[in-house]
Amino acid sequence: MSTEPLSSPPLNAGPVPKAALYANHIEIWSSAEDGLNRGEFSLTLEEKGYSSDEIDRREVNLMTGENFDPAYLKINPSGEVPTLVVPLDRYIGSDIETKYRPLHDVSKILEFLDKSRAAFSKTHTTSQTPAPTLAPATIDALSKAEVIIKLVHSEALDPEFLYLSARTHEELIHKAKGEQHVYLKNRFAALKKAFSPTSTSAQEALPPSLGVRAKAALAIKENVYEGYMKVYEAAATGSAVVPETDAFLALSKKAWEVDIKAALDLIETEIKISHIAGGEEKGPGANLSTTSNVGATATTTHSSGANAAAPSSNDSETKPGAFILGEHLCLADLHLFPWLARVVSLSGGDLTPAGLDKVSGQLGEGVTVGERVKQFWGAMLQRPSVQKVYRKGVH
Repeated sequence: MSTEPLSSPPLNAGPVPKAALYANHIEIWSSAEDGLNRGEFSLTLEEKGYSSDEIDRREVNLMTGENFDPAYLKINPSGEVPTLVVPLDRYIGSDIETKYRPLHDVSKILEFLDKSRAAFSKTHTTSQTPAPTLAPATIDALSKAEVIIKLVHSEALDPEFLYLSARTHEELIHKAKGEQHVYLKNRFAALKKAFSPTSTSAQEALPPSLGVRAKAALAIKENVYEGYMKVYEAAATGSAVVPETDAFLALSKKAWEVDIKAALDLIETEIKISHIAGGEEKGPGANLSTTSNVGATATTTHSSGANAAAPSSNDSETKPGAFILGEHLCLADLHLFPWLARVVSLSGGDLTPAGLDKVSGQLGEGVTVGERVKQFWGAMLQRPSVQKVYRKGVH
């Protein structure tokens, strides 16, 4: 995949239409090749067997706030990264923009990548690598997968806040003198410039297509960043605090010791229910329909799809599959692992089985990560896609 700067026309393409992924190495949802990252898209591309020439990758520099540049807001009014701009089979008019459609939702992007390279798809793929179906094969399995996907993308588990969070004054002072402060300062400045450009040129003005809701959402984000900036600027002096400081520290403590702990407990429960419902593990109610506390109904069969490799009889007899739905990898696994890897990294751990133990120390005294989450972590670490995409680790 090629990496091009944002200055190139966002919606222009060559004679052979390709999807273009707008991402940044620092973006924890995009790539895992460098920087502060998450690897959903890179992992999906690897698992699906995409070749390097099938998707263009365009660089959006988050450290400088380039995602709030009017050129980017044109394809993603919320200024979120990443965005996948996909070619359309049918379009109206001669305008180049009508030939493409931007996808903003992380789940929709991964679903597109899954469906666009499969045995039945009509793509211009040049790769001969097998393309296993990653979408769950049944409605019940899909329901269980969506519980995990929605959870790791919930506001309470926002990876950006976890990156900026600090539970003590000492930790806050340390981050205020580090890269987190630089990241926050640049993004806040870029967002302010988007609303109050120093020039009235068309290049710097917000795109006319930016709706009232989008502008309101960006204004809310600007206010949030402004509050964080007050806390960080005061902490950068080494001792000063502002009225917002205590609230920031309390919110950070809640994120780690309440929200992340609850999320890991729920994930542990969901994996257990899924394995019991699929007959891979015996337990109370194994022959009954089971419902989790978030309303996801367990299923008696689950699979990531018809193209998934069948488990060996020895494996299925000795232990249940370690993935969310059992033996077969699915899209939910590719959502969960990058988020978990980010939490491990922020906890001071690395991409080893023991790395997950570092998270326990952040969740409160006597709290440990569940066995099924540990099994999931270990199984994902063995995937060739993880070893390739995270070859430089998580930073």
